[in-house]
Amino acid sequence: VINHGVSKDLIDDTMEVVKDFFNMPEEDKEKLYSPDPMKSCRLSTSEIVRKYSLQVRELSLRMLELIREEMGLEPGYFGEELTGDQLLTINHYPRCPDPSLTLGVPKHADPNLITLLLQGIINGLQVFKDGQWFGVEPLPHAFVVNIGHQLQSCRSETMANLVSTWSKTTQNLPENYIFPVDQRPGSVEIPSCQNIPLIDLSASKSQTVQEILHACQEFGFFQVINHGVSLDLIDETMEVVKEFFNMAEEDKEKYYSIDPIKKCKVYTSGYDYVNEEIHFWRDNLRHPCHPLDEWVHLWPERPTNYRDIVGKYSLEVRKLSLRLLELIREGLGLEPGFFGEELTGGQLLSINHYPRCPDPSLTLGLSKHADADLITVLFQGSVNGLQVFKDGQWLGVEPLPHAFVVNIGHQLQIISNGKLRSVEHRAVTNSREDRTTIVRLGLREGYYNEVSQEHSMAINRYPPCPDPSLAMGIAGHNDPNLITFLQQDHYGLQILKDGKWMGVAPIPNAFVVNLGYQFHVRSKSISNTKFNFVPKDYIMPPERRAGDFVTVCNEIPVINLQGDRSEIVGQIIKACQEFGVFQVTNHGVSYKMMEDMMALYDEFFNLPVEDKLGIYSEKPRKGCTLYTSGLEYAKEDVHYWKDTLKHSCYPIQEHSPSWPDKPARYKEEVAKYVVEVRKMGFKILDLIGEGLGLREAKIVSRTSIVTFFGPNYELPTVVEPAKELVTSSNPQMFKAYRYNEFIANYLALAYNSIPGSRNRYALDPYRL
Repeated sequence: VINHGVSKDLIDDTMEVVKDFFNMPEEDKEKLYSPDPMKSCRLSTSEIVRKYSLQVRELSLRMLELIREEMGLEPGYFGEELTGDQLLTINHYPRCPDPSLTLGVPKHADPNLITLLLQGIINGLQVFKDGQWFGVEPLPHAFVVNIGHQLQSCRSETMANLVSTWSKTTQNLPENYIFPVDQRPGSVEIPSCQNIPLIDLSASKSQTVQEILHACQEFGFFQVINHGVSLDLIDETMEVVKEFFNMAEEDKEKYYSIDPIKKCKVYTSGYDYVNEEIHFWRDNLRHPCHPLDEWVHLWPERPTNYRDIVGKYSLEVRKLSLRLLELIREGLGLEPGFFGEELTGGQLLSINHYPRCPDPSLTLGLSKHADADLITVLFQGSVNGLQVFKDGQWLGVEPLPHAFVVNIGHQLQIISNGKLRSVEHRAVTNSREDRTTIVRLGLREGYYNEVSQEHSMAINRYPPCPDPSLAMGIAGHNDPNLITFLQQDHYGLQILKDGKWMGVAPIPNAFVVNLGYQFHVRSKSISNTKFNFVPKDYIMPPERRAGDFVTVCNEIPVINLQGDRSEIVGQIIKACQEFGVFQVTNHGVSYKMMEDMMALYDEFFNLPVEDKLGIYSEKPRKGCTLYTSGLEYAKEDVHYWKDTLKHSCYPIQEHSPSWPDKPARYKEEVAKYVVEVRKMGFKILDLIGEGLGLREAKIVSRTSIVTFFGPNYELPTVVEPAKELVTSSNPQMFKAYRYNEFIANYLALAYNSIPGSRNRYALDPYRL
C-alpha cells in the first residue's frame, strides 16, 4: 500500500532509530535480551517509535474496515476484542558471507490478523506462490500487508447442517450419509435380547449388589427400574427436550457451535462435520450439569421451562448415578467414599435427536463405540434404536417404560482393573418416527499437565531389580528444559553417542550437566533384592530392553570449575558440541550437603506407605507429586522400574509449602540445596553464554519493521468464523478456538526442528 497516511518523515525517522538501536554497544542492549518468546518489552525509550506505532495502528484498523466492508461483515466486527494486541518486531539481518546457505526467517505464515511490514530499501522478503518463491521489491515508504491465519479463518458456522432442519422434506438419503457396505447396519429390525439384565433397585441391597456386579461383568450394561427418579419428571424432561428440537431455527441458532471448548451447544453428526466423509444421522444438544448453579445460566432459555425441568432431572439422575456407583463400590470391595468428588465431579447431559430416516439400512445415528466415562445413564424413551455388541453379534435393547439403561465406561473398567467391562454399542435410525434419547455422562474431571518455566526438582528412585536386562528405569529421551543437573550415586546413567549407549561413571561429589543429549537410566541389580523375578508388566519388548551392561565411557568430559576462566569456557563449549553432557567438580556446592541430600531421599523413599500416600498420584499435576513409572501409569502397557518424587523449587517460598512434611528436616535442607544448585546453574549458563558470545558486525545490514496485529494474547478471546460468510457453495472451514491457545501451539511449531513446520501445520488442528 502507498498513500497510506503514515508520515514519510516518521517512517524514515523510525528506520533510523531502530538502526541506531542495533548499532549500540552490546552492554546497552544486554538487559533486553531474552530467549523467552512470551517476554514483553516494557521500556518507553523512543517518542518516534511511539508515534510510529500509533499511526500504523490507525492504518491497520483502516484496512481491516475496508476488508470487513468487502466481505460483507457487520460494522464493528473487527473491534477491540480481535484487535487489542499490537506487537512491533524489528528484524535485523547483518551482511552474510554466503546467503545461499542460510535463511533470515524460514518459510512460515503469520498467526495474527494482518501484518504490516516496512522493509526499507534492501531486498530480502520473498513470498511463496504457485509453487515458487518470488521476491518483493521494496518501494519507497510503502508497507507490505500480509494476511494472517486469524483473518483466513473468519468464516461462519451454520444451522443449515442440522438433520432436523432439512430431513423432513427429503425422500432419499444423501450420499454423504450412506456408510460403506461393511459398516452399514443392514436390517435394523433385529430381535431384542431377552437376557439383558433388568435390576429392581427396590430389592434387598445384597441382592442388588450381586445382580449389578454380575451384569457389569457379563454384559457391561443393564436396565434399572424402581430407581427413585420421579416418573412424571422423566416424562416432562423428554417433552421439553423434544420441544427444543422442534423450535424454529432462529431460536436454536445462538446455541449452534462446533467449538469443542464451548460448554453448551447444539451440533450435528460429530465434532468435525465439515471434515467428515460420512455423517451420522443425528443432532445433539449437550451441556454440563454439575455443579448446577455454575452451569445452568448457559443452558437454553427456550423452551421457557427448560432450565427448571432439566435442572431437577439432572439432580435426580446424579443421585441415582452416585447410588449405583456406591453399590458397585461395595461389590468390588473398595473403601467407602472411593467414588468421591474427584472421580464424579463432572456431569454432562447429552440429548441425541434422531429424525426419521428415509433408509435406516444405509446409515447410522452413532457408530460402534464404548463410552470414555465412569458410567452412562440413558433414558431412551419409547422408540427402538440402541444396540449393543455381545458375543460377536448386535442385540437390540428394548425400551422399557421409565427404565434407565446403565452403561459401564472405560474409566470404571480401568478402575476395576478389568473386572467390569465397558460395552460397545451403536444407535440405528428408523423410518417411522423421530427418536430422542437423554444421556447423563459421569465424567471424570480433566487433568492438565501445566508446564512450569520455574526451577523444579525430580528425585528418581530405582529399587533393586532382579534382572536389569529386561527392565528400564527411564527410556531414551531428550530433556525438554534448558539445562539439567544430575547428582548420581551409582552406575545407571547412559548416554547415546555415535550410535552407541555408553555408561556415565559416578564421580564423588560431581554433578552431571545435560544439555538435552539423549540418555536413559537403568535399574541396578543389588544382592538384597525384594523381588525374585521381574513382574510381567515390567518386562520390556525385546527391541526396547537395555540388554547387558555397557562399557563405561571414559571420554565424557570432567570439568574443574576452579581455574582459568577462558580455559573452562573452552572446555564447556567443546563438551557441549561433542557430547551434550559433561560432569563438573569444584562447583561450589558443599560436598556434605550433597551427601546429606542423598541420605535424606533414601530416608524419604523408605518411609512407611501411609506417610507418603498424601502426595502419591497416578495423574500428572502441578505441585508436589510422588508417582511410579511414568505420568500415566494406568495407560502404560509396560512400566518403568522407578519411583519419582517431583516438585517445583523456585520461588522457594511459593512452592515449599507443598513439599513433603516427612522427614521433618526435608523442607529446610532441600531449600538450602536448591539455593546452592541454582547458583551453580547460573554460573555454568554464564560460562556457556560467554563461549557462544557474538560481536556486533560493523557492516552494511538490512533492517525491516514488522507490526503484528491481532487479538490480545493475555485475554481468552475466541476467534470464530463470521456467520455471514458460510453458504452451501462455501462451507465452513475452521473451528472456533481461543487465540491464546492458538498462539501457544504456533510458538511450539515455531521452535520445531523442522524448518517451515509452522506454515504446514499451524492451522491443521483448526480445520474442519
